[in-house]
Amino acid sequence: MRMLLDAGASIEGRDAIGATPLVEAAWAGSAISVEYLLQNGAHPNGPGTSPDLAPLERVLGGWHIAPANSGSVETDLHPDFPQRRIPERIQIVQSLLTAGADPNLGIAFELALYEDSVTVVRLLLDHGADPRQVAVIDAYVDRRGELGELLRSAMDLP
Repeated sequence: MRMLLDAGASIEGRDAIGATPLVEAAWAGSAISVEYLLQNGAHPNGPGTSPDLAPLERVLGGWHIAPANSGSVETDLHPDFPQRRIPERIQIVQSLLTAGADPNLGIAFELALYEDSVTVVRLLLDHGADPRQVAVIDAYVDRRGELGELLRSAMDLP
């Protein structure tokens, strides 16, 4: 990647579907590539043409966080997605948010809820995610446990 950029490739260049290198790096789960691209000026929200191409949504889409008691920290629901350890994907979420990614763009928050990822939901909330924008939020607010408590607290609900 460094050689391509040094040779003049655009850090915001797009492929056939409109994805930038940052979007593809997030999709692939490469924390090193994501960090390199962000440090070299890649826009943390991606190409801006579609929320489907937001790096936050791409890093969360297609990966599965195993339930807390399962003992598993890596998985993949779709055979085309590269398998990556969940901590690396969480690191990517943190890097994107720190670089200014919009936590309300696309369905990143909904994907984190779907996967019951308290860690990612907390990161998104800490960076300004608005849980009220999520159409299915009521189904999660009523849950027992840490995720439900976190959401109720974020929404000032009892």
